[in-house]
Amino acid sequence: MKNTKKKESMSLKEHKKSNVLIVAYLRELPTIESLNEFLYSVAMQKHPTDLLLLHGGLSKAHMEVLQGVIDKPTITLHKPNPDFDPENPSKAPKVINETTQSLFPLNVVLQEVKVSTFAEVFNTGFQAAKEHGYEFMSICEPEDVYSTYWVDTALTYAKERPEIGIFTPIIRNVVFGAFQGYYNEAPWAEGMAEEAGKYDQNLMLKFNCLSPLGAIVRMKSLLESEDAIEERDEKLYPMKTNIKLTSPYEFFLRMAYNDIEIMNVPRLGYEQRIYRREEYFPTTSKLPQNLVQMPEDKGGMTQQEAQFWHKKATDAYFIEDDEPIEYIPA
Repeated sequence: MKNTKKKESMSLKEHKKSNVLIVAYLRELPTIESLNEFLYSVAMQKHPTDLLLLHGGLSKAHMEVLQGVIDKPTITLHKPNPDFDPENPSKAPKVINETTQSLFPLNVVLQEVKVSTFAEVFNTGFQAAKEHGYEFMSICEPEDVYSTYWVDTALTYAKERPEIGIFTPIIRNVVFGAFQGYYNEAPWAEGMAEEAGKYDQNLMLKFNCLSPLGAIVRMKSLLESEDAIEERDEKLYPMKTNIKLTSPYEFFLRMAYNDIEIMNVPRLGYEQRIYRREEYFPTTSKLPQNLVQMPEDKGGMTQQEAQFWHKKATDAYFIEDDEPIEYIPA
């Protein structure tokens, strides 16, 4: 893992050690702290995983930084100082910063790709998981973190519930560094879902209430559903690229429509981190809160267009084909 060029030229086939593939796309490097925390959370999974890091062509300098973090993912823990005296605070600090390195090495493959949307990132990862015989796949973003027990917990549920095709975690939502609540928990609320813990079509048509991030996809369930996924040139495209902005929402609606059961595991498994951006890049699944205030050349759009794409998702989920759709302002 020391030689980046060698690592990038080697395939998943040569490095496959797990039945679970985690996929992330690096449009650019996040902060070193975020990158360390993300890779540490993957390396420390109780159930070992393989990691496919897609990127759009990082510079040599950034590749060297990335490889250095891959080799030694390290995080900083902030612990209360037992020697702190509130009556004499200058004597000793209240908090001690302690660094800790991952106990396990990452099994990671780097791959340069050309993608422009989150749907293309998802489809690239899904195709890789299919071609290399992975049983499960998970999509994430490299500024977020997994709970170190999440994959193991999800696979325990998968063993007990073979009929479930997709398992989603409870997501801890952090906006600009501040905790804002939980996500994906809607099917556990009283009176929301037809069956507690499961996302049904009626629930999802009322609310766009789940995120693809951190979800564990059982490959077999999707591959055996012939009408759920479009196939072109012997490749599968589970997430539509023609649904701008809301492709994950349409994907989940289509999965439910094709009887692929989606369950929320009542465990905290993923922390989604949202930062203020001056520009929106569609390779992320996270929609900025200021999207409709952004100029068009920075990825922004009008409220009318955002509503258009949301409606298209609810109108097209029962259609398999990924035909082009154009938004024409009124």
